Amino acid sequence: MLNDKLYQWLTFIDGENREMINMIAKKNVEIKKAQGLWEYLEGDENIKRLEELREKKLRDDASMIANAKNEGKIEIAKNML
Repeated sequence: MLNDKLYQWLTFIDGENREMINMIAKKNVEIKKAQGLWEYLEGDENIKRLEELREKKLRDDASMIANAKNEGKIEIAKNML
C-alpha cells in the first residue's frame, strides 16, 4: 500500500498520521516537496496575515462595487423624478 501513489496522496491530504506521512515522503519525492511547502506555509505567520489582508481587500472591493451600483440606481431614480 505504501507504494500506491493514490494512497500516498490521500494519506498526505488527510494529514492525521504524521509518522506515516514521513515514511511516504521518503519514498515519494513529490510528497516530500509538498510536505516541505506545506510546513513552510503553515508556520509562517506573515504569509497567513497577508492572506487574511488579501481576502479582506477582496470583500471590501466587492462591497464597494455593490454600494456604487446601488447609489447609481438611486441617482437614476432621483433624476427620473
